[in-house]
Amino acid sequence: MKILFLAFEVPYPLDRGGRIKTFHYLKSLTCNHQVSLAALTRTRDCVENLDRLRAMLSLVDVYNIPINLSRLRKVRLALNSLWQMPPFVMSLYASPEGKQRVERLLNGDHFDLVYADHLHMAQYVPRQTRALTLLDQHNVESVILRRFADLQSWKPVQWFARLEHRKMSRYEPETCRRFDAIWVTTEVDQKLIAPWLLPQQHIEVLPIGVDTDYFQPGSREPDLHTLISVGTLSWPPNADGVLWFYNEVYPLIRKQVPNTKFVIVGANPPSAIRRLAEGPSVEVTGWVDDIRPYMARSTMMVVPLRGGSGMRVKILNALAMGVPVVSTSMGCEGIAVTPGSDILIADDGDTFVQQIVTLLKDQRLQRRLSTNGVRLVQKRYSWNVVYGRIEAGVAAIFKYASKSK
Repeated sequence: MKILFLAFEVPYPLDRGGRIKTFHYLKSLTCNHQVSLAALTRTRDCVENLDRLRAMLSLVDVYNIPINLSRLRKVRLALNSLWQMPPFVMSLYASPEGKQRVERLLNGDHFDLVYADHLHMAQYVPRQTRALTLLDQHNVESVILRRFADLQSWKPVQWFARLEHRKMSRYEPETCRRFDAIWVTTEVDQKLIAPWLLPQQHIEVLPIGVDTDYFQPGSREPDLHTLISVGTLSWPPNADGVLWFYNEVYPLIRKQVPNTKFVIVGANPPSAIRRLAEGPSVEVTGWVDDIRPYMARSTMMVVPLRGGSGMRVKILNALAMGVPVVSTSMGCEGIAVTPGSDILIADDGDTFVQQIVTLLKDQRLQRRLSTNGVRLVQKRYSWNVVYGRIEAGVAAIFKYASKSK
C-alpha cells in the first residue's frame, strides 16, 4: 500500500529518542509498503539529511517542509497564544505552505494511509481525505505541559505553562478524535488517551525498540563508582533532572562513597549544567558520536526525570548493554521492568541515595540487574520483535478503521 509519512523532524542522525523511533518505524514500513516522507526542516543540514534518507530507507519520494523557528517568530506566536488557539507549542510548528503542499500531494496521488508522526503533525492532515489516517502519539503533550508547569518556580513561566496546559487539554483530545487510528508507546498513555476517543477509533500500543546488535553487553568494563546520565539537555525535563540530582542527591552519595564520579552526556547542555564540570568529580561531555564507550565505563545509569512523557530510549539502550539503571517511576514509564529485578526505582532524594549507594557497594546486585535487563530487552524490545508488531499494527488499522470510513 501507499503511505504518506508526515515527520515532525528529519529522523537522522540517530542521536535522540524521537528520531530513533521515527527512523525505525519508517524502516519497518518501507519493507512492505511504498512510503513517501514529508518532514519539517529547520536547517540546511536537515534538508541534506532528508535527501540521505531517500536512499537509506528506499523511500519513494521525500518532501521538505521548511519551518521558521526564529526568536522573533517565537515571541510573536507566544504573545498571540495568550488569547488564541491553538497552543503555542502547536502553532510554532505550523506552516501554511506546508499544509498546502500536503493537500496537493493527497489530491494528486492515491495514498492508502496518512501517518502523522507526533501530535504536531496532525494539523497537516486535512479533515477530509480518502486515505485512512493514523496519529502516532510519541508522548501525551498535555501531560508534559502539566508536569513542566509543576516544576517551575518562576511565576511568569509557571503561569504561561499552566495556560498552555489548559489549552492543550482541549486541543489534544479534539485532535485525536479526527484520526481513524492512534498509536501510543506505552500502556500508561493508552489509558490516558482511550477515554477521549470515539467507539469506532482504533488505539494500539507499539513500543520503541533497541538495536541489540549495536548495544551489546559484552564490551562493558565499568570504572569503579561511575554514574552516567544520558539525554539531550536542551529538553527541559532532562536538564531539570540532572540539576536536581546534582544538587539534592549527588552530594549525599559522595559523603558515603567519596570516589564516586558523575558523567553527564547529552547535546546542548545549558550553562548551569556546563558549570558542574568545574568540580573535580563531574564530567560534562556535550554531544558525543558514540554513547557506548561512556556507558560501558559506567557502574550504572541514573534517570532522575521528574517531567516528560512516553518511553525513554536511553533506558532500553542501557539495559541492552547490561548497564544497571536507577530511575524515577516517571522515567521508566511504559517499560515492562520489574523493580528490584531488572531496575531500581527511586522517587525522592533519600531513596535515590539509598538505592545508588547500595548498588555501588553490591556487585552481586549489579550482576543480577545487568543479566535480567539484557534478557528483558532481547525478549520484548529488540527492533526485530517491534518490526513485526508495526506490520501487524498497520494491518489492524485497515481491519478495524476501514469499516468506519
